[in-house]
Amino acid sequence: MNPTTVLSSGVHTTPRKWAWLAYSGPPLLVWAYYLWVFWPGIIPSDTVDQWSQMVSGSYVDGHPVAHTLTMWLITRIYPAPPTMAIAQILAISTLIGCTLAYMRRIGMPGWAAWLSSVVVALLPANAVTVVTVMKDTAYGWAFLLFTFLLLKVVLTDGAWLEHKHAWIALGIAASLTALWRHNGWPVAFGTLALLMLAFRPQWRRIALSAAVAVGAWAAVRGPLYRALHVAPTPAYLQLGPILHHLAAHLHDGTPLTADQKAFLASVHPMPDDRWPYDPCDLGRLLFDRKFNFAKLQSHKAGIWRIWWDLLCSRPSVNLKHLVDSSTLVWRVTRPPQTRYVFAFLSFNKQEVYRTDPGLVYVEPAKWKWSLHRVPRPVPACVAWATQDSVSWLLWRPALPMYLFLAACVIAAIRARSWRYLCLAFPVVIQSGIMFLVCPATDFRYQWPVFLCGFLFTPFLLLCICRREAHGGN
Repeated sequence: MNPTTVLSSGVHTTPRKWAWLAYSGPPLLVWAYYLWVFWPGIIPSDTVDQWSQMVSGSYVDGHPVAHTLTMWLITRIYPAPPTMAIAQILAISTLIGCTLAYMRRIGMPGWAAWLSSVVVALLPANAVTVVTVMKDTAYGWAFLLFTFLLLKVVLTDGAWLEHKHAWIALGIAASLTALWRHNGWPVAFGTLALLMLAFRPQWRRIALSAAVAVGAWAAVRGPLYRALHVAPTPAYLQLGPILHHLAAHLHDGTPLTADQKAFLASVHPMPDDRWPYDPCDLGRLLFDRKFNFAKLQSHKAGIWRIWWDLLCSRPSVNLKHLVDSSTLVWRVTRPPQTRYVFAFLSFNKQEVYRTDPGLVYVEPAKWKWSLHRVPRPVPACVAWATQDSVSWLLWRPALPMYLFLAACVIAAIRARSWRYLCLAFPVVIQSGIMFLVCPATDFRYQWPVFLCGFLFTPFLLLCICRREAHGGN
C-alpha cells in the first residue's frame, strides 16, 4: 500500500486483521443498550405508514418505496420492527469499524481511532437516530458508505478505482444513496459527475459507477415500481416547499389578486387572509386537516403559477423564508422558535417521553399511539444534550458540517491537492438541498452530515500532512 498522504512522521501502521471488529465494538454495545432502553425501537408515524404498505402490498411513493421494500426484505428474518433496529445497529457500527480500521491503516494514531469510535457511539444524537426505525437512518448508512469510498478514491489519487470491483462498490453505494431518500439522487449523481471532472484519468471507471447507480435507480423506480403498481408521491408532498413559500407570503401580507386569493382559499381556508405559518415546521400547515388535497392534486399548475408570480413580486420574502426555514443547516445554536430537535421524542428536564406505538404488532391497525414516559433508565445525557447550553455541540448538525468542510480545505492545502475537496461533495450537495427545501428543524434530515463530520474530521486534521508517491490500496 502506498497512499498519497500519511502522518508527518511518515509512519504507516498495520492494524490487526480484525481491527474493524474492535472499532465497531463501542457503537455496537452503546446502541444495543439504547435499543433496550427504547425497546422495541423508536417507530415514527412515517414508518407506521411504510409498514402498513409493506403488509398490504399497496405502495405509495410518499416515502421511498425502495426503503419500504428493504424493510420487507430484512423483516423476512422476523416480521417486527426490532428486526430493523437490530439490522441498523449492526450495519452502521460495522461500517464505522471498517472506516476507522482503514484510517488506522493509513496512519491515524490508535488513540485517535479509539476516541473517534467512543465519541461517535456516546453522542446521544447518533444513538437515538440509530435505534429509530426510519428511512433517514438507512439513508445515513448509505451516505456514510458513499463518503467512505470517496475517501479511498481521494487518498489513492483514483488508483483504488482500478481494482476489480471498486467501481461496482461505488456504484452500489451511490444507488442506495439515491434510492433511500427522495433527495438522495442529486447527492449521488451530482457527486459522481463532479468526480469525473476531478479525476479525469479515471473518468471511464467513474462513468461505469455512474452507470451502475443510474441503472439501478431507474430499474427500481421504473419497471419494478410499475410491476408493484406504486402510486406516485401525493401532490401535497411534491408541492410542500412551494406551499411553505406561499404561506410565508400570506403571513407577510404580500398583496394578492382576487383570483389568487379565491384559488388559495379553495385549497386551504384563509382566516385573516393567511395560512398557518411556521418557518421551522411545514407540518403545521400540511397536517392541520384543513387542506383540500383533491383540489391540490388537480390544480398543481395553478400553485406553481401563483408561487412564480409572488416570487417575481416580492423575492425578499422567499429569501427570508429560505434563511429562516433552513436554520437546521447553517445555524450552530438552536433558534428560540423551534419546537424540537428530534421529532419523535420530547424532553422535560431529565425525563424523556416518546410519541409512538406503546405496543408493537405486525399489523399497524393494532398499534396504539400515546405519549408516554420511557420506563427504563435513560442515560441522563439524552435529555441534557438537548439543552441550549450544549445542543450546539452534541445535537446540532451545523458545527460538525463547518468543521468537516474546514478539514477538507486544510487537508487540500497540506497535501497540495485540491482533490481533497471532493470529499465535501456529498455534504455540500445534501446541505444545499436542505437549505432550499427543509420542511422542519428535525435533526434526522442532516444526521448524515453530523455523522460524517464527527467521523472524518479528526482523520483529515491529524493524518493529511504531505504528499508521497501515488499508489493504490
